Amino acid sequence: MAKSKAQRMREYRERKKAKLGQLWLKAETDRVKGYYVPTSELNANSQRKRRVINKENQFKFRNKRRTQNNVEPTQEPENDNTISSTSDTTLTVKLPFKNSNTKSSSGKKRISRALSRSYKRIVTLEDRNEDLQRKLKNAQRILQRYEAKKQGNTPKSKTDSLLKMSGLKPTAVPEIRKKLIFGEFLTEEIKAAKHAQDKQSEKKKKYS
Repeated sequence: MAKSKAQRMREYRERKKAKLGQLWLKAETDRVKGYYVPTSELNANSQRKRRVINKENQFKFRNKRRTQNNVEPTQEPENDNTISSTSDTTLTVKLPFKNSNTKSSSGKKRISRALSRSYKRIVTLEDRNEDLQRKLKNAQRILQRYEAKKQGNTPKSKTDSLLKMSGLKPTAVPEIRKKLIFGEFLTEEIKAAKHAQDKQSEKKKKYS
């Protein structure tokens, strides 16, 4: 049966580790550091996703280490209660007796899976919330433009009214009308930016 790519890479890493030892581990560490982005430099959404993945990986690593430690050779001095063999090493077998003071591993697995599902659901809901907030702001801007147009407060309507009050026909002076409309647009943008800046300053004063 052909080996999978993961199996081939696992065997390749084992051969490198056995051949080069710490030198290979240091080279791998430097290679990963080259493209690794620290969590603090990611945005909030990416930070939450990375924390969920890290938590799952830590849980798998602890389970693997706990399984490997169930049977381990230990060096013990010879005494009357130890059955001696030809070597000085005694094999100690740890049987999985249930401890009443600790939770079972199956319970921990269930809790970990539930936490993982909860984290993923939180991330999904926060993404949906951001999307809905974005759609709400777009709808509010469209409504504001519609109300302004309905009331005749758009830059174009203001410019046409100004020209008519000056005794000029808007279609007769297209270049002047274009410049006046551009000026009105700039004025509206400056007012909106100033209003947003004032609101931001008020929030900072409120929470400072």
